[in-house]
Amino acid sequence: MASWIADRITQMLVTSSLIEEGDRELYSYGFFMLIGRIYFFTVTVVTGLLMDIPFESALFYVVFMVLRTYAGGVHAKTEIACSVLTTLAMISSVLGIKQLELLDNSLFPLLMLGTGSLCILLFSPMDTNEKPLDEQEQGKYKAICVVIVLMCIIVALISQLFSIHRIFYAIVCSIFLESILLIVGKINCLSI
Repeated sequence: MASWIADRITQMLVTSSLIEEGDRELYSYGFFMLIGRIYFFTVTVVTGLLMDIPFESALFYVVFMVLRTYAGGVHAKTEIACSVLTTLAMISSVLGIKQLELLDNSLFPLLMLGTGSLCILLFSPMDTNEKPLDEQEQGKYKAICVVIVLMCIIVALISQLFSIHRIFYAIVCSIFLESILLIVGKINCLSI
């Protein structure tokens, strides 16, 4: 659906002579990505509103997308599978944040933060067949991942120290989801 909408928007811009025909694929991909991000942000925040944690859900999404951009992870083979699985992952993560708030147990989220961070540091960046990373890009993305994860850990621990659980749980769930996607991606690479 997102690709169809992106193609229609791009076609209108080409027809209006606002973009050149040679740039069609680039614009179509850009609109596809934008539509997907808006859709998943909306799903995440609406779920957060229903769970009475809109701030946490928005923060989760932003941190997750920053991590996902540089760390990579598993990718679905079709747009429909991607949409369904990502929607489920966003909803599950928001429900996870709410569950952590209800448990109010600091040991389990700290364990999630530690193991998730370790997995990201070990397995990132993970490229795809469609966009393989060369050695220089691997090094650059790895360095960025390390900085992002360290910043997340620092902010999460400070939040936990000052009992700002809204921030702490959102970051924990962002890191944990990204680590799961990297582990699944790593398993898929080994089984191919």
